[in-house]
Amino acid sequence: WWAADAIGARRALRILGFAAAALVLALLCGLTFNQTRRWQNTQTLFTHTLEVAPRSAIAHKVLGLDYAKKGNYAEALDRFERAHELNPRDRDSAFNLGAALVKLGRPDDAIPWLNAAIATYGKPADAYASLGWALMQKGMTADAKATFAKALELDADQLEARINLGIAEGMLGNAQQAVDTLAEAARRAPDNPDARYNYGVALLNAGRAEEAVKQFEECLRIRPEFPDAAAILEQARAVAANR
Repeated sequence: WWAADAIGARRALRILGFAAAALVLALLCGLTFNQTRRWQNTQTLFTHTLEVAPRSAIAHKVLGLDYAKKGNYAEALDRFERAHELNPRDRDSAFNLGAALVKLGRPDDAIPWLNAAIATYGKPADAYASLGWALMQKGMTADAKATFAKALELDADQLEARINLGIAEGMLGNAQQAVDTLAEAARRAPDNPDARYNYGVALLNAGRAEEAVKQFEECLRIRPEFPDAAAILEQARAVAANR
């Protein structure tokens, strides 16, 4: 039931920073209006960039970020690896590589990169959050819990770390701590369906079925196409009706 992979492509992999954005601006400055419309697609623009400058680490990185945003983590990883080969000093490389590997279910490969990213990445809380998920994949739930907690010490707004901390608490049998942590996640992000869903699971596991029903209903209001939430809502309603 736990939706542990709350780290979506949007946050797991960092949004393009200033240096790459400056490159986009520089490339577009010399284009006519019709040409500009042609290059508005990231894949088209930076694929063309690589045709002109095949050793552009930034172009590979931007394409990797775009693939990750679309959920194509295998292709994203290929681009991030090439970007790292071309520019191993890029402070984002370790995080991007580690986060992509986590998404591909390769925690043993991801962990060294994410440990490195803690020291180099501009948002270490994100690196801790991804490292925690890698540890969860390895079944190291107690270690993952401590890692998510560290992420929140650095950034209380790191939503994925908070959701996954609540999930870890639940998996460790700490029902009330799971409820408290996920209630805070839902309070901070009331329109996030993963926060609502996992809060509902925690409430249901704590024997609070009627409250859980409300969370699953709200989850489905936000994201109607959420099969797990629809299925567990019916179970929660059945439990509540028998109370």
